[in-house]
Amino acid sequence: MKSPLTKLLSGIAAFSIAASAHGLTIVSTFDSSIVNDPNGAAMMAAINAANQVVANDIADNITVYIKYVNDPTVDGAHREISAKAYSYADYLAALKSRASSVNDNNALSKLPNSTTNPVIGGTQIRLSLPLARLMGLESASGPDGFDSTVSLEMPIMNLTRPPGVSTNYDLQYIVEHEINEVLGCYSHLPDFTIINPIDLFRYTTNRVRTYTTNGDDAYFCVDGTNLLARF
Repeated sequence: MKSPLTKLLSGIAAFSIAASAHGLTIVSTFDSSIVNDPNGAAMMAAINAANQVVANDIADNITVYIKYVNDPTVDGAHREISAKAYSYADYLAALKSRASSVNDNNALSKLPNSTTNPVIGGTQIRLSLPLARLMGLESASGPDGFDSTVSLEMPIMNLTRPPGVSTNYDLQYIVEHEINEVLGCYSHLPDFTIINPIDLFRYTTNRVRTYTTNGDDAYFCVDGTNLLARF
């Protein structure tokens, strides 16, 4: 039987590992469309820089496997994330078992002890596989050995800093955004049949939960009071 690392390396051109003293390790695989590109070295440098920024900010001990592709046909960037539905009751129990900070306890105080979530009343919640592994609800990565494949429209990206073309996107920033979503930091809207974890902390300026695509009154808030960032 092949080891997870052997599976990752099978049929790929290059990979790198971004780790931090805190705990998050990102194992990056670069598709041949990046490795063989004339600007491939700059692409990989920007992606590795993004990986390190996120790794330095996450204290949890988890390893994440991401494949990066240069695809001029996507609209900016696109990511396929391996995710599954899990019991909300199991997720809530896992949250309680891992609580270790004031923010954790404040967040839990806003979640009723119930088998259904307080957003839409569903009995399930959808987690990306890295987050599910962190919570002890999953042991596997994606079926292809990756937690996500991130495709990037490199012709419209600035590969280095400072930016070379003012109208292009910043590749490092775009990758940081995509990694955040791979880690589970994204809403499940506009699907109203199930929520993602971050949807538990989606509030209006009136400090009430909201789960809608109408209007622009939605903020991330862990304690029901302090609105930290707009969705």
